[in-house]
Parts: sequence; structure tokens; C-alpha cells
Amino acid sequence: MANYRAFKEHFIEKAKLCKKDANVWKLLLADTLGCPYDKVILKLDQQISEWQLEWLEILSERYFQGEAIQYLLGYCYFYGLKFHVNPKVLIPRFVTEELVAWVLEDNKEDRLSLVDVGTGSGNIALALKSQRPNWEIKGTDVYSEALEVAKLNARFLSLDVTFLESDFLSAIAKMDIVVSNPPYIAPNDPEVDLEVLNNEPRQALFTEDEKGLASYERIFQQLKSRPFKLAYFEFGYRQKADLEQLLATFSYKHYEFRKDITGKDRFLKIYNT
Repeated sequence: MANYRAFKEHFIEKAKLCKKDANVWKLLLADTLGCPYDKVILKLDQQISEWQLEWLEILSERYFQGEAIQYLLGYCYFYGLKFHVNPKVLIPRFVTEELVAWVLEDNKEDRLSLVDVGTGSGNIALALKSQRPNWEIKGTDVYSEALEVAKLNARFLSLDVTFLESDFLSAIAKMDIVVSNPPYIAPNDPEVDLEVLNNEPRQALFTEDEKGLASYERIFQQLKSRPFKLAYFEFGYRQKADLEQLLATFSYKHYEFRKDITGKDRFLKIYNT
């Protein structure tokens, strides 16, 4: 195996046999070469050293055995920013970038207060702070190990976000905006990908109730006793009808749903009027 092109071809062949994402070779080479993802293709004919090949083969085999590539590398990208991740936090999804974009689209004021509930790696809070540097942004999580990752990312990105250990909004008295991508998968959901199930923290994925609504119910309940202007949520694409019933239970009459880029119901905005 003389160059990176040969590694690429070998990886793609093995990925097909293992029914894994064949494009992951780009992530591995970008990490090894220390270059942007979209520049890897320009370096395929460079010679590969023995130690680089050995390291790539180790990572490849672990990936083919079922480990998440983001955890193997120790980072991923979200909203153009590099985030450290480990198995204590959920891997940020591209679809959640649409939630961030909706918040930014609606709120162009220079100064607002915002809370990211269930912050995990801090990806939502920090992405928003990168675009609205004068906003006062806090992130809450009930798990201290997740908060350690979020704080690390804040330092790494040099962004001033406060992260607090809190049961959803328990530590927060008031805010202008709430945003949350909470756990919303029912325990027996048959559509959960096996790689997700085997790698990512269950507490960041699953709820205890059979409909996956426990997190929303708790947040809606807490919002009733706290002043806010807008609240934004991500949810499972089959949960819209159940969420509408829950909104009615808490007497929220002014709200809006939005589909994701694939046309699936995915986001909710509540107006506190």
C-alpha cells in the first residue's frame, strides 16, 4: 500500500462488505493528514508512512467493529465548529443545525438571554454564541460528565457560555429564549440504529415513558413558572400529534411546527403570549 489512494480503495471495499459508510475514509485521512475534509482528495497520491498506515488500520478496524467514528477521532463538526466528543455525550447531528438556524433566523437582537436545556457537548449553546457574541447564553445538563465536555469545548472555542448542573430548568429563574434537543426516543423504539444504541449514552437518547415525551412534559411544566418569550425544540418525526396533545394539556395555544430538510416534522416553537 504505497499511497493514500490505495488505503482509500481498500477501506471502501471493506466498508461495503461490512455494510458501513464508505465515505468515512475521508474523515480518517483528514485527521491523519491534518487537512480540511474537502482537501483530502488532493493528497491521495502522497506516500503513506508505515506508522500512519498502522494507525489508520487500527482505527478502521475499530470502526468496522461498530465503534462510532466521532468517538474514535474524539471530535466532530457542528455548525462549522470543531467539538470534542466522547461516549458521555451525544454526537451532534447535522439536522440539529437547522434548529440553531431557526433560532438565529428569528432572533436578530443584539442582546438576549438564552438557555440550552440538556446541553450535552454544548454544541447548540456554543454554535449560537459564535453567531450572537453579545447574547447571555447558559447550558444546563443533569450529568456532570457531559458538562465537563461542554466546558472543554467552550475553552477550546474561546466562547463565553456558562454551563450549569441542573435538572432541565431547575437552576434557571428566567430567560428570553429556551432551546432544547432533549432525549425523545421511547425505550422500545424499533427504528434506533444499532450503532447508535451500542455507542451513545442511553440517558441522552431514551426517555422512561413509552411515547418519548417525558422530557418535554418536564420542560413544559417548568416553563409555566418562568418568564420567557420563545422556546424551540427538536423532536422525533413521529411525535407531532402527541406533542400537540401535550401542548394542549399545558394550555399552550400559540406554537409552530417546522419540517427538517428531508420534509419530516422535526422542530417546535412555542410563543409565550
